[in-house]
Amino acid sequence: MMDSIDEYFSVVGLRRNSEKSATNLNYVKETRNLDGYDRYQYLGVLEDKGSNVLKHEVMKKIAENVNKRIESLVNTKLNAVNLFKAINEYFLSLYNYYIGLIDIEQHEFQAIDTEVRRILSNLHVHLKPANKERLYISRSNFVRGLNSIVHKSECMLYQFLTDLERKSTMCLRKSGILRVLK
Repeated sequence: MMDSIDEYFSVVGLRRNSEKSATNLNYVKETRNLDGYDRYQYLGVLEDKGSNVLKHEVMKKIAENVNKRIESLVNTKLNAVNLFKAINEYFLSLYNYYIGLIDIEQHEFQAIDTEVRRILSNLHVHLKPANKERLYISRSNFVRGLNSIVHKSECMLYQFLTDLERKSTMCLRKSGILRVLK
């Protein structure tokens, strides 16, 4: 199969980046071979040699990025309305991508929300940490309007499940996925 890919690349004028290519197969030439300690990143998800997702490392990397993103937004001197809109867009988009890709449990989403509240409190954006409900009530009710990652993940996963159930009669692949899930 790799010979076919190499042939295709030569026809269209592309070349394979052997520095970023890695495999757990021994017979593939010109690619780095994964040993037991190496990791492979595909679509932002780290995997080990056995194609097992390294969830702890991925979650740690996401948390670091969230912290940097929120700090950079707070330093922009946006007003409160625009700051929370920007946080919702810039921070939630990071987690939206991983919901469904890696198996994140409910308690982990709650820990993420807690960490975001802690960051906002430490940066003096939300000065009433005991009143966490004020953060999540919509802006039209004269409060902050931060989106909860717990609520967002539940909505996305529920929408995915209902879409599978609704379209399982028309699409065999979706029917198969639904059977595996149940």
